[in-house]
Amino acid sequence: MNKLYLLQSLVIAAFISVVFAAPADAQATRTWVSFNGDDSNPCTPTAPCRTFMGALSKTAARGEISCLTPGSYGGVTIQKSITIACAPGMGSVTAAAGGAAVGITVNVGPNDVVRLRGLHILAATGASAGISFVGAGVLHLEQTVISGFNTGRAFGISFTPNGASELNVQDTVVSDNGIAGTSPAGGGILVAPVTAGTANVMLSRVTANNNVVGLSVNATNGAVHVSVQDSAFSGNSFNGVSLVTNPGGPPIGTIIIDRSSISSNGGDALSANGAFTQIFVARSTIAYNVGWSCRALNSASVNSFGDNNILFNSPNSGPCVPYRHQ
Repeated sequence: MNKLYLLQSLVIAAFISVVFAAPADAQATRTWVSFNGDDSNPCTPTAPCRTFMGALSKTAARGEISCLTPGSYGGVTIQKSITIACAPGMGSVTAAAGGAAVGITVNVGPNDVVRLRGLHILAATGASAGISFVGAGVLHLEQTVISGFNTGRAFGISFTPNGASELNVQDTVVSDNGIAGTSPAGGGILVAPVTAGTANVMLSRVTANNNVVGLSVNATNGAVHVSVQDSAFSGNSFNGVSLVTNPGGPPIGTIIIDRSSISSNGGDALSANGAFTQIFVARSTIAYNVGWSCRALNSASVNSFGDNNILFNSPNSGPCVPYRHQ
């Protein structure tokens, strides 16, 4: 009887282990990287991985990767919902050298959400973008520094979605990106959908300085709506904020700027070009720009709510259209 009972127990235990055991290649919801880690590790706090790419391969969709120690954790291509969150300055990414090199590429689907927090994204010689978003879905970027991308039309943030998408940037610095000179190109932040579909963008407490263009929005292929609050676009060698759409009509491009500074830029402070393009600015300072304070071309409009500080621009009287509060 005892032998029969023992045999039955062994069979039941084996069955349970088979049915309920996790598969060998199961991915964790939380993983960690460390300067002293190894990508052959399981990416746990006691056995962390060495790179973001190594940790990503072992992290489940909608999971989170964190930094245990300060370090440079390599470029990464993201193709699923994920969070990479480090204490500010703990995690850095240096894009490899080469004209097509990118620090972080995000290529996800319309239902995916990617969150990047606390990163320093730096350029090696010839890198073309700090963050390149080429899919759909949502990207949150927080407490991040992006600088030094200056090959071709290099941008610190290149947001070129192929469908309905959303970009939210908070507490972030984008500086020293693009190529200045007689043929300026690139800049701080680019928003330019490549296909139809609305891109909604929110910038809050963002500094875009010492780039070629601070913020460049191109709504030629898809509608773009941008909201900017408590931000600064200063010291850029060309325009502070630029908005372009198709001269013949839709798609539509709008930018709303509130409580911000657009100053000391080498071109216009605010520039809109094309039908169905509108920039609205309120409670902001527009000063010391070499170009116009507000420039509107080809049926565009740049609208002031009348409560801005606009001074010391050359010439100082750009066509800011008065727009009343409601």
